[in-house]
Amino acid sequence: MLSTRTSEEEEISCPQCTNIYSFPVLLECGHNICKLCLQNFWEWKKSKECPVCGCESFCGTPPINQDLTIAVEQFQKRKAMAQEICQIHNEKLKIFCNSDEVPICLVCQLSKDHRMHKCSPVEEAAQQKKAEMTAILESLRKKVRTMSKTKHQWEETKAYLETQGEQIELAVKEEFLQLHQFLKEEEERRLRDLREEKGKKIQVMYSKIEDIEEDIKTLNSTISKLDIVLRAKDLPFLKEYKETKQRVRRNIQEPESIRGILIDSAKHLGILKFAVCKKMLSTVKYSSVILDPNTAHYNLKLSEELTRLQYSNKQNLPDNPERCTSRMCVLGASGFTSGKHSWTIEVGQSKDWYIGVARESIKRKSTTFMSPEEGYWVIGQCSKDSIWVQTSPRSRVSVKQVPKKITVQVDYEKGKVAFVNAADSAVMHKFKEKFSEKIYPYFSVGLCEEWKNSIPLTICPVSMKVVPENA
Repeated sequence: MLSTRTSEEEEISCPQCTNIYSFPVLLECGHNICKLCLQNFWEWKKSKECPVCGCESFCGTPPINQDLTIAVEQFQKRKAMAQEICQIHNEKLKIFCNSDEVPICLVCQLSKDHRMHKCSPVEEAAQQKKAEMTAILESLRKKVRTMSKTKHQWEETKAYLETQGEQIELAVKEEFLQLHQFLKEEEERRLRDLREEKGKKIQVMYSKIEDIEEDIKTLNSTISKLDIVLRAKDLPFLKEYKETKQRVRRNIQEPESIRGILIDSAKHLGILKFAVCKKMLSTVKYSSVILDPNTAHYNLKLSEELTRLQYSNKQNLPDNPERCTSRMCVLGASGFTSGKHSWTIEVGQSKDWYIGVARESIKRKSTTFMSPEEGYWVIGQCSKDSIWVQTSPRSRVSVKQVPKKITVQVDYEKGKVAFVNAADSAVMHKFKEKFSEKIYPYFSVGLCEEWKNSIPLTICPVSMKVVPENA
């Protein structure tokens, strides 16, 4: 909507910015313009032209138009005074209508438009409204501080993403390098076996060929001698007949039929990929639970393909919402909303640990008691030989021998979480709960003064077999 301007305002308005003059200067051509507007225009134009008529000015800095400056000041004073006067009743605005949130005069207050409204003196209303606006201003400043802090955290996260991506890329390359190395060594071994078999069987054929060549040579000699005997006269022939016959029968032998002399193609090529994969599987570890680095405390180090955790020196990690910072813990990468699950943890000689499951909604930034009410179903050891169930209050578990490996068994539908001593299959404790949200495997270790000597918790690998479907 276009605002209406009086002729007086038009006369004291800058032709460049269209606002009321601010330090108006008088050009040689007679036009007036704000000092700052002229400077900006000349810098942009690269010449001292008038923004109105284009006439070039040859003098230095144009002088301030004192008469126009006085006129502007007088206009602003009249305008300020006019703003304090009621436009309807020409009375001073001394009252503030809280209902309509506008200043009014005493006559307006008695009129039908404001008679029923709650009003207060301008001074009192101004103090109250300024207090309100001050509170809003402080709220906005607080929001800016929060957003600035968040921006800083996001910048740190962005920088960490670069590092994290590079670290994961190196780890992936290392894993594939090992796989490539395995395949290369397996290829070389199989080719070596092939060449060895090929060499041995070719050597056998060399020997057989040499033998048969000897036999052919002998037979040819016999044939030559027999030709001579056959050309002899009857009586000499008959005298040599018996001996000749025996010699001929002794030398005539059928060539040997050599079985299994060809290379065993089935051994070297038969379901080669399956055989290599089966052998590779024997070198691969599988774990039913993988740790999630994005939930790990700053002082936790994860290793062994994210199946081992131990206390370490503090790492520079972003404080993302998933990360657990209130406890020295980490969650599994995958949660459960159904089904049966189990995994075994090797606690070894560690004297300070907690294991079990936790709700997805646990408080990760503030400390709470580890109990089912707070979303934890865990057991732990915090002294040399004592294992405790984290209930309210916690209770001690009676065990025949301190376990080195513990199996956690979860049945989501039945709401069961059981802890079994892997050494003797004895059930140490069993929680009974009705789960209402996703739960995650939970692992925690204690502090260690010498972090390099900290004892890790390890998720035990599961043995795997490759069996044909119809076996």
